[in-house]
Amino acid sequence: MQIDPVEIFDLLNLLGLAGHWSYSDNFCNYFATLSSEIDRNTLDFWQQMSTDYFQRGGKPCHRLNAHLQ
Repeated sequence: MQIDPVEIFDLLNLLGLAGHWSYSDNFCNYFATLSSEIDRNTLDFWQQMSTDYFQRGGKPCHRLNAHLQ
């Protein structure tokens, strides 16, 4: 069974999703672009979403940090 990103968005939005992440188009587009070809617009979008995440108290992923080291 697969879950559509908009279904996850709906659940998280009920819990108070904020900022750029609170718009379903941004939320769904972020995950859709992870598997697409990267261009300047995509990088700018990812940076905007990441900046918003960290400005709202988001924490780095410890597993990703360990992998990058």
